[in-house]
Amino acid sequence: MSKKIEKILMPKDLDLDSIVTLSFVYHYSDKIFSNLSKAEIEFRTSLPEDKDIYSYVNSGLLPIMPIKKNSALQELIAYEDLQLDNHFLVNHVLSSMRQLKKCSMGENKIFFLENIISVFLRDNQPTKAIKIFLPIIKAFIELGEKNENRFFEYCKETIKSGAMTSFVVSQDEKNLKVVFIDYKEEDNEDLIEYLFFKKEVMADIVVIFADKGNITIRAKIDKKIDLLDVIAVIRVETARKNKVPFDKINKHILNRSGVMPGIEYWDFNLESSTIKSLKSAHLDKSNIKRAIMIGVDLSKMAKGMCPSKEGCIGKKCDFYSYNMLRCRKRRAGASDTFEQKNTEKSNIRVLKK
Repeated sequence: MSKKIEKILMPKDLDLDSIVTLSFVYHYSDKIFSNLSKAEIEFRTSLPEDKDIYSYVNSGLLPIMPIKKNSALQELIAYEDLQLDNHFLVNHVLSSMRQLKKCSMGENKIFFLENIISVFLRDNQPTKAIKIFLPIIKAFIELGEKNENRFFEYCKETIKSGAMTSFVVSQDEKNLKVVFIDYKEEDNEDLIEYLFFKKEVMADIVVIFADKGNITIRAKIDKKIDLLDVIAVIRVETARKNKVPFDKINKHILNRSGVMPGIEYWDFNLESSTIKSLKSAHLDKSNIKRAIMIGVDLSKMAKGMCPSKEGCIGKKCDFYSYNMLRCRKRRAGASDTFEQKNTEKSNIRVLKK
């Protein structure tokens, strides 16, 4: 039985979180909440923490503002009857909200609205802001749903045909899900976001195999996945496949951001955790899978040979040519525990303190 809502409680200091959350309420909760279109919107400065969202709803009030959680959207997801986390777009926006609060650029395209909404806050016009932005966000949600339906059908077919597979790797004692998928269309960024945030998938790393040997590898930003050794392995294997002389390669910059001189096949963007081919590197799925399995697991060493009592075995090691950061650290006698400095200009993994 649906709950009748008489008032919707919104924050007086309106923000993107509350407006987006209100949009999700109108769009997804008509079977759970009744009278929404007629419910009065009341602005509050704050709400007491001694009640949860269920208490408010049972009293005919729907809070679209933080009570005990960090955001209004988190509060609404906690209302289990809604099952909002079944929608990939909601999960996507929530993840981006978290990134935005850490002073990082949100992954979601909706965040260009953040600065525009702030103009209305300065003029103290929250009601006007709601009327203007609800139709815009509604259109955004409808586009997201259209993509979701399309990608759902596509993924269902690719699973049947074997063109979509997955496996698990580990990094820093965390299991990470890797999804491989063939996709020939241009909107692969939208597909990647779908695979990151669709509840039944929730990938941590997505690899798109497109036309003409083009490959995109992207890791979910909020997982802070270290791809520095992955790009090193990929670049060395690309040199092998394309008969690039090893004496033309500077092995000390195999993990450099951008395009590496001598192996101009890949662009590595550390900030967005993306590795993208610029032309066919003639690597197949087995090459990429091996690079990810070796590169992501920072504790993985060749055939258990290193570290050993005699130390690095040099060219006898299967991984020697990759000159991975973990190997350099071990040869220098450093700890095996690493972290990545994820800044635009740095591609250096340093010891954790």
